[in-house]
Amino acid sequence: NDHPQLVFTVNVNGPLTLLEAVHRDAPSTRVLLVTSAEVYGNPPSPSAPIAEDAPLTPSNLYGVAKAAADHAARLYAARHNLDLLVARPANHIGPGQSPAFVSSSFARQLKAIAKGEAAPVLRVGNLDSVRNFTDVRDVVRAYALLLESGHTLDAYNIASPSPTPIRFLLDTLVTLSGVRLDRIRSHVSWTPSIPLSQTLTDLYASL
Repeated sequence: NDHPQLVFTVNVNGPLTLLEAVHRDAPSTRVLLVTSAEVYGNPPSPSAPIAEDAPLTPSNLYGVAKAAADHAARLYAARHNLDLLVARPANHIGPGQSPAFVSSSFARQLKAIAKGEAAPVLRVGNLDSVRNFTDVRDVVRAYALLLESGHTLDAYNIASPSPTPIRFLLDTLVTLSGVRLDRIRSHVSWTPSIPLSQTLTDLYASL
């Protein structure tokens, strides 16, 4: 991350400041701390389920900050007998999402192409990547249920039952948009330049 200190200020100091205020002014208030599935790091397999008691082994700075908040907040709550729960959601997806996220980026590009505001070229990253996506409306519903019936100091994973390839998101959005793409360009602006006929000619000549 370009601003590591800010990452920790927001994600670690922020929750602790809130808990201090709760401890001081409203100690009986139930608090739901939202961290992230990033606290687990990279799973051995995209389809492998992760239990809440799995080790926290984050693989990026954001995940480290969320894991620190997870540990620190629960320690603080336990010490001061606060009613704290932790939610560890996977990727959110839904209407109005920032174009910084993959699904919204695809959708906005396709919308612009469909309206004739952009050339029929889509910029994408690794379409073979597999992630867990959950509709933000389901995530919020899970938060409400946790506040109603979750157990104090417990952590809860919030995720869809199975992972989804990024390519599925793109294919579905292309179908919904009704546009015809001339080609797809990656974020590194790579496009094939050698015709398959030339490849086969060279292959045969090399034998």
